[in-house]
Amino acid sequence: MNLWAIVPVKPLHQGKSRLAGMLSVEEREALNFSLLWHSLEVLSSVELISRVLVVSKDPKVLATAREYHAVTLHSEDDRLNLNLDLQKADFMAKWQGAQEILVLPADLPLITAWDVYQLIQKAQKPKAMVIAPDRNRDGTNGLLFNPAEGSRYSFGPGSFERHLAFAKKNGYRVEVYESETFALDLDTPEDLSLLYEKDPNFFQKFAKPIRRNV
Repeated sequence: MNLWAIVPVKPLHQGKSRLAGMLSVEEREALNFSLLWHSLEVLSSVELISRVLVVSKDPKVLATAREYHAVTLHSEDDRLNLNLDLQKADFMAKWQGAQEILVLPADLPLITAWDVYQLIQKAQKPKAMVIAPDRNRDGTNGLLFNPAEGSRYSFGPGSFERHLAFAKKNGYRVEVYESETFALDLDTPEDLSLLYEKDPNFFQKFAKPIRRNV
């Protein structure tokens, strides 16, 4: 098995803009960096993952990824088109031998290596697509294609249903991975408050500068 994990990351100063009324630019940047660090820590400890590929326009993000021996891809798209970046990263991974591809957004503060391992296990028998929805079953917080050939991405509002429709149309066996840890991504003030309820230590370990505002 040659499984690659692709992590798309917005520039640190641009991510989590919907938290602007709650956090300053500097605090959002600190939060985004903490989430990136957490994602790389988790993925680097999952033995089933052969390589991690980080795609971003942010030099600090790419430099941090290389510290974890990740492959990096600099996004040249000024429109910040997530799905276009993912297709480019997908092509690069396949060109370097990827047989399976996992896409993991870098804003999942509760995931652990065990969670990722459990998701991967659901795709052991091809042809499979495993999808982890967000807590509203609207967005996609984890997506794995086995085999990688034929993979397509449609992230954004309503992506859960779009990914399901694509998989069914193209003959993938669909596995939905329901997980509280995968379900919580950080986009809104409500998400941030939920994180503080579930794991207040997150702010002490990873994002101490923003703890006073939650």
